Amino acid sequence: MLKTTLINKERPRGWRAPAKDCVLHFLCWLVILLEPVLLRNSYLVWISYTATEEVIFRRHRICNMR
Repeated sequence: MLKTTLINKERPRGWRAPAKDCVLHFLCWLVILLEPVLLRNSYLVWISYTATEEVIFRRHRICNMR
C-alpha cells in the first residue's frame, strides 16, 4: 500500500482525496511513462498529459492509494 501525505493546514486530519482522483493521477503517470514507447515522436501528447498530471497533483496534495 502506497501512502503519500503532505502536511496541509487547510484540510482536516485524516482527509483523503477522492478515489477517482488517485486513479487519474496514477493513469496520467502511466501514460507519461509508456508514451515514448507507444507514440514515438509525439511530444504534444506528452506535454498535454504532463500538464494534466500537474493539475491533479496540485489540487490533491494528499493522495492515499488504496
